[in-house]
Amino acid sequence: MGADGRPPRILLAEDSETARELLKALMQRMGCRVDTVSDGHEAIVQVCVEFYDAVFMDIEMPVLDGLSAALEIRKLHSPAARIPIIALSALITDISSRPVLEAAFDAAIVKPARRDELHRVLQHVLPHPDRGRCRRERASPGESAAPQPIDDAELALIFGNLRQSERQALMRLAVRELESLGSQLDGAVAQRACDQVRHIVHRIRGTAANFAAKPLAAIATALENDCRAGLPADIASRSADLGAAVGVAVAALEHQCAATPEDDPAKARARA
Repeated sequence: MGADGRPPRILLAEDSETARELLKALMQRMGCRVDTVSDGHEAIVQVCVEFYDAVFMDIEMPVLDGLSAALEIRKLHSPAARIPIIALSALITDISSRPVLEAAFDAAIVKPARRDELHRVLQHVLPHPDRGRCRRERASPGESAAPQPIDDAELALIFGNLRQSERQALMRLAVRELESLGSQLDGAVAQRACDQVRHIVHRIRGTAANFAAKPLAAIATALENDCRAGLPADIASRSADLGAAVGVAVAALEHQCAATPEDDPAKARARA
């Protein structure tokens, strides 16, 4: 149990299905609630849209490796940046051996992980109420709460009295468009095509605004403005940040879509 009496909620990032299912089963038997992802990019998206007490992160993963993902999480401008992250590796035994590891991780577990080691590490990173939930809910002085990827109240106003099925169709369309624009942005940045980058970013900003994705819209607006005088020197990192924000917004829209019940046929006929 967590310090406040509830089951700890864990995110497990592991690309091996076998290792993933084994670790998940072990932690579930220890009373944890476990969500899983298979690469570092998915892990970043998850900690932005969901609350977790701790993240177990495999070092070697496709798309984005565990160290890079952990470092990106540490850069987030929200309390999520302080979530405990535990490295999973067959090679790393001591995170204090390298400053970059110590900056990214709270602890390390040698693979294959044993139940007693998992239990020991969880006791270490979640020993009292100031870890886990309180790391997300109690901001430090002067730190504001992290903005939600989708403003639910504003989205409800945008949708007005649209039917549930219409809302779902629109959100699915937004997801497809944002995913497509994210891919196009990568290509335009690689080609250093300034006008194309600005046009794509402008479209991302518009779609974000239309679906109350305020953090994404803010990032896109800033990049669009900076591109008016040519590509910024840090365009690669800026576009990567925008791409991560696109992923967060997409995940939030998909969550909204899944949480929106389909129209009851009788009610739909009554409204018609």
